[in-house]
Amino acid sequence: MADVVPVDKGSKEATFTALAADFAFDDKVRGLFLSGYMENLEDFRYYFAEEKEIDAFVATEKALEGPAQRLQIARVRRAWTAVRHNGLRKENRNTVSSVA
Repeated sequence: MADVVPVDKGSKEATFTALAADFAFDDKVRGLFLSGYMENLEDFRYYFAEEKEIDAFVATEKALEGPAQRLQIARVRRAWTAVRHNGLRKENRNTVSSVA
């Protein structure tokens, strides 16, 4: 499977709908993103400090339980990791080398 590179799509709905499609989020999890405070991928990148917070975020959707919930948590974690790595790549590209 190729690495998915999440991209902001210009609006909250378009961005999180694309993220949900790219990482196969359940519609209920997509709804958590759309009804929450995050407006873009940069917000998503910094919204969680650690993976345990993602577990709690997904667990707020009471309709997901057991294996379905664990699968969605894993998918949101994967998306969060991809967004964080993409952000770090951009930051590193923009850093001026002090070697010169």
